[in-house]
Amino acid sequence: MNRWIRQYRVGIQSIFLILLVILFIMPFSSRVTVTKGDTYDSVDDVALYIMKFDELPDNFVTKSEAVDVFASYYIAVEYGYNIGGDVFRYEGEIINLTRNINLRECDIYFNREEVINTSNRGASRLVYTANGDEVFVTNDHYTTFSKVTMWEIQQDSIRWWVVLVLYTAFISWFSYEAFRSRDWTLHDMKHDGVIITRTIVISCGVPTVWFERKLKRLWLFMKAKWNLVFAKNNNK
Repeated sequence: MNRWIRQYRVGIQSIFLILLVILFIMPFSSRVTVTKGDTYDSVDDVALYIMKFDELPDNFVTKSEAVDVFASYYIAVEYGYNIGGDVFRYEGEIINLTRNINLRECDIYFNREEVINTSNRGASRLVYTANGDEVFVTNDHYTTFSKVTMWEIQQDSIRWWVVLVLYTAFISWFSYEAFRSRDWTLHDMKHDGVIITRTIVISCGVPTVWFERKLKRLWLFMKAKWNLVFAKNNNK
């Protein structure tokens, strides 16, 4: 095992570094974000927009607006609009979920073409408080509701953050064990770091000489810190 680590340490570090970069990107790339003034259709996007801006996205019109402008709900849907923003009556199952009686509702279309062809707006709705504090989703036309939380909206991003933390803990433990067993010395770290860094720098087109100067300063700082840590451990 020790011989294997020393023989393939550059490759191991390269794989660790690549995976670390990928895992660092994933929480941000999987995060659900919305921008004021943009249009959104999905449950997560619309719910987040309501929570963030206390209003519906710009592609929503009330029933009266749809009739006044387009003469029909379904013509409005055909033009890319959703029906939403009308008052929702505080009755039925919703009274067990919230004490806020100032509620609004909006349509969620999973298949817009089907809505247009069948002239049926479907059974999926979001019911939300006027101040955007609470959002509920129903897929059976108000028979049952479930609350939409920020955790549910951002669950993919949160899971990636957990994976990143666990992975960082693992490589920290692996590096510590390698240092402790002398499978990876400070000289090895410098040598391997230069090889990996040069490869990355050349690939990115960054001036190598300038970057290596910065890297040398960083290395001297890290070396001093490591020597201090080892000195403290040896004195115990």
